[in-house]
Amino acid sequence: MKKTYLSTLLIAAAMLLGLASCTNKGGPWDFDDLDGRGRGHGNSGGQGNGNGNIDSLPLESLSAAEKDAILYMVEEEKLARDVYITLYDKFNQRIFDNISKAEQRHYDALDGLINKYKLVNPVKTMDVGRFANADLQKLYFALVKAGSKSANDALLVGIEIEDLDIADILNYLKKVDNKDITIVLNNLEKGSENHLRAFYRSLKAAGVSYSPNIFLKNCLIKL
Repeated sequence: MKKTYLSTLLIAAAMLLGLASCTNKGGPWDFDDLDGRGRGHGNSGGQGNGNGNIDSLPLESLSAAEKDAILYMVEEEKLARDVYITLYDKFNQRIFDNISKAEQRHYDALDGLINKYKLVNPVKTMDVGRFANADLQKLYFALVKAGSKSANDALLVGIEIEDLDIADILNYLKKVDNKDITIVLNNLEKGSENHLRAFYRSLKAAGVSYSPNIFLKNCLIKL
């Protein structure tokens, strides 16, 4: 894959959402250790999916930013899950089946917060590939289209999704202070790091040369 269709499509999708998912080398994960085994093992994406027993924590007042964090991230976790389900159906790569199940646990943790704070889940009854947020709906179609070009393109889409998740989670962590919400978001961020590492290792195993420095600098994917 070159700096062509996939890069253009994903950059356009990120611009659509107005998201700056690029990060610096001092970010939450170390790309130099992406093929290491420190925090993520195998192709499942590993841990970081629990809710930290949030029901045992006190119910605190909910700010507008905290409400937005819960309701937006539950839909973004559905986005990740649904893209991976769709790409698994197309390529039958076990990593997408494994990580889609982890994303379901991410979704469930956020849904637990929704129930605790008596909010309404905007995507509770929506089928795979359907979203309440119009921008996420467009992003889903863009990601599936890009990832459907080849099995390696699908893995690159996985990296893009996890980078987006981490960027959004870190952004929300700056705005929330309720202990239960902070615990859930921190767990989701750790899970997304593991997923990103798993996708990266799968690319390496497929013999794909990937340049994270270019990716970090420009949000571009070049192979």
